[in-house]
Formats: sequence, structure tokens, C-alpha cells
Amino acid sequence: MIESPLLTDVRLEFDGVNAFELEPSVIPDVFAERPVIVTGRYVPGTGGRAILSGRSAGREQVYELGFTAQASRNPAIKRLWARERLTSWMDGRIDGRLPRDVEGRVEEIVEHSLEYQVLSPWTAFVAVDEVVRTDGQAERVEQPAPRRAEPRSGGLGFTPLPTVIQLAPVLASLHPGAVDQGPERIFKSIDEPDGRLVLVLGEVDEFLDHASRYWINQWSASHVVGNIHSYAQLLDVLERHPNRGNGPWKELVIISHASEWKGLSLPVFLGGEIASPLALSSSIETGRLDPLGIEVIDGESRIRIEGCGVGRRADLLESIARLFGPQTLANIYAYPGLVAYSEGADGRLFREDVPYISSIVQSNLAIESKVDELTKIMTREYGVMGWGQWMHKLYPVNVEMVLEGSATGYRDADRLARTHSPVRQQLAELGLDVSSLDWAITPGNHREPSRLVGTGYIVVVRPELQFED
Repeated sequence: MIESPLLTDVRLEFDGVNAFELEPSVIPDVFAERPVIVTGRYVPGTGGRAILSGRSAGREQVYELGFTAQASRNPAIKRLWARERLTSWMDGRIDGRLPRDVEGRVEEIVEHSLEYQVLSPWTAFVAVDEVVRTDGQAERVEQPAPRRAEPRSGGLGFTPLPTVIQLAPVLASLHPGAVDQGPERIFKSIDEPDGRLVLVLGEVDEFLDHASRYWINQWSASHVVGNIHSYAQLLDVLERHPNRGNGPWKELVIISHASEWKGLSLPVFLGGEIASPLALSSSIETGRLDPLGIEVIDGESRIRIEGCGVGRRADLLESIARLFGPQTLANIYAYPGLVAYSEGADGRLFREDVPYISSIVQSNLAIESKVDELTKIMTREYGVMGWGQWMHKLYPVNVEMVLEGSATGYRDADRLARTHSPVRQQLAELGLDVSSLDWAITPGNHREPSRLVGTGYIVVVRPELQFED
């Protein structure tokens, strides 16, 4: 884990070997199952020792390896070093210059790129077929490029499940204070409305702050509206904001903490619980929320949801689309992975789509094998795209439901969970299945009722991001 490195203050030295230009020049801490690869150059024909030292569990550790400096016949090894060297230049790690100042050494970078046949921002390698074709249409082909590591700060808009999920025999009603929408907003007038708007949902934190500033740079400050804490407020802003002009919205970006299990971290009304798809649908069917009309959002309006994992659940998108009117479903989009916003050392703001994979295990004994399985899948599917180290996160799932009467009347917890429709229905709202959890019945006493309890672990494997230490 990040908190427990196996070796710190790592140093690599050579005795009897003329080695130089090592990459990385400063070796990072070593963690379990995360190899650190060091490349470099040396003068062939010499031999000696490679001495690796560092601190482990508070003690100095030294490892010695015999080293024979023979000329390598594998050109891939040479290019591996050359690519790492180029990355160091681009990251400003060699002489302390930031990436934005790299242009002053373009000639040196181009020479290095051509000599070792590694790609740089100022070079390109073209494959020429022996047969020249001049007919037909040109076709654009996207090729994945290596990701450059830059020091950044930032955040993920990911919201895990609560520690304990309380189920009820009857689905919980809306919050009793649902009519409270807060004080009426006053919007500044817009000189030239263009039908575009960014809506930032929830209390501002590092993720939402970076997201807001990113879109201010992309569009303008007048396009970004924050301090939205309920779906009711969201609809109010969309209906009354002057940037819409006299017609329907053209393009909307909605940013929120979210997950594939809870959806957007937003209640229907102020003070309520995070709204499930059923809660949103019920609020519309009961008339407590009025969907927007086609004069506000029509079939041409483009809506982008910036919330982690929301794109994996069609029912989540459908429930949100219902608030905007049935005509919007075809034009609402959410990336199925994670969404990250960050800021580089030079002040540039970044937005990234981050892939991930998740699964649920019933027992902690199955976590390690599941992590290995998911990591192999991610490496196979996304390794070619330049993502680096993989990491995993665990989110315990603890579902409880109060049972009526004594626990002696309930003997088979699995059967009870499968046959009790409120359990199935509420788990489906979370994107979970009864069979994915381990069920048990905890007997009550004169003070506490008996409970049906389901437990498990959500395992998420994703890349380790540059702003995570």
C-alpha cells in the first residue's frame, strides 16, 4: 500500500562499472508488487558490482549484485532508456526546468529522438509502403501516445457507498422538508447569451474547484454556476438562467461527485437523502418535481454528465433525463469511467477520463485473487494507452434491514434475502444483486430488533493518478 513502502531512501551505486545517465536519476520508494525499473548507460567491457541500498522497517538494507557490462544486442533496451531519458527532459527533471520551458532545448530533443528512434512532440516517423496509392479517401487513425507524468494537484469526483446501508420494508419517502428550495437566486444579465452552461453540484472541494476553474478557462466565468445542492435547484437554474437566451439550451455540462452505485451525490430537495433513480421517478410521478419543457431543453440540447461511473448505469441516465424531458435521452452522455480534474505545476488545468473496473466479493479471503484478476484485465485492455501503475481500492458494503418479531422465525438468511422483494428492489437501486453479498441474521433482544445483514466488498482497480501520493 502507499502508506507502507518496502524500501525508502533508495540509492543505486556501481563499483567497477562505468555507469551514467541513469533514469530515473532519483529512485522512488519501492512498494509491494510495484517494480521500479532503472535504465542507464555504461561503458562495455568492464565488470563489477551493482549496490542497491535503502531503509526498510527503520533499518539500513544493502543488496549487492554482480554486474557484467557487456554490449547489448537488443535494440529495444536502448530505446527503453532513450524513451525514459526523453520523458525526463519533457518533465523538467534533469535541469529543473518546467515542461513549459522545454522549447529552449528542442534541437537537443529532436537529435535524441532521431538517433534512438523514439517519438517526441517535434518528430514523427512515417511508414512508407512500396506501393504508392493515390486513390480513395483519406482516413484519420488515432494512435495512443505515452502519458507524461507531471506534478499535479487535483481530485476525483468519486463517491463510494455509505458504510452502512439501511434498508426498509417499504421504500423511504422523500424528505419531509422537501418543499424548501432555499433562497431565490439572482442571476447577472448576460450580454450575449450563447445557450451554454456548466452546473457544479454540491459543496466545493478540490475536485469541484479544479473542475470549475477548468471550465472557466474553457468558456468563461459567466458560464459556470455553482452552489447547487438539490435537483430542484438544478431545474430552477436551468429554467431561469439568462445565458439560455430566448431558446432551449444548446450545451450543458453537469459536474458532480458520483458513483455507479449511488448516482449523482444530490438529493431531490434540500436536506434529503441522495436520490436514487426510483426517488427521482417518484418525485416526478407525484408532481413534486415538474420536468423541464421543450422551451428549456429540446431534442437538440446536448447534456454531458461529469460524474464518476454514471455512464455505466442506463437507469441512472434515464432517471436524470426524465427531469429534462423525454426528448433529451438521446442527447445525454456520461463517460462510463472516472472523471478527474487536476492542476499542473505550471498552472495548467487538466481534465482526464480515467478507466476503471469493479467487482464485488463476499469475503475478504477472495479480495487478493479478485484484485489480480481485475488488474490483468486492465493491463490487457488499457496498458497500451500509456496508463502506468495500477492501484486498487476496497469499499466495504454493509446492508441491514430490520426484521419484524423474533429472529427464530427466520432461519435461512440467503433465502430470505432472495425472496423478500424490498431487499431485491432496494439493492437494484444501488446496482447490486442479492447473490453478490454474504447474508446472515443477527438475533435481537429486548432493546434491539433482529436484523438481516448482507456484507461484501467492492473492489475497484484503476490507474494511480499523478496527483495521488
